[in-house]
Amino acid sequence: VSVTSACDSNGITVTPSVRFVNAAGAGTFYLSTIALTNIDLTNTTKCVGKTFTLNAYDDASATPLQLATSSGGSTPITSATFSNSSGSDFFGTTGISVTGSGNGGATGAITLGFGTPSSTSGAVYKITLQSQ
Repeated sequence: VSVTSACDSNGITVTPSVRFVNAAGAGTFYLSTIALTNIDLTNTTKCVGKTFTLNAYDDASATPLQLATSSGGSTPITSATFSNSSGSDFFGTTGISVTGSGNGGATGAITLGFGTPSSTSGAVYKITLQSQ
């Protein structure tokens, strides 16, 4: 899936992946990570220094799905916010792992990991990405 954000007119590729959690007589697939690739990190007129917000939605509600639970286990996380300050340093929402690669003057990639995932893969109908 490719999305276009204000800072990257060529499009950012969004690739969700799932994790299977087995249980006696059952099992469930959960949204586990979302990889964002081909992010334009050439300079500050592009995506360097921008803050991104990622949400997932089902097909019936305007309310974002819960992506994960905070590390303490009590706070639902419905938005993954992350930024890239220099082309190579990536920061994000507490409770969601953010790993990135890239440097100023190139394209980069960010993977968001949901250590305690909450949304089943079948519930996720659309993913939105906003930059500011």
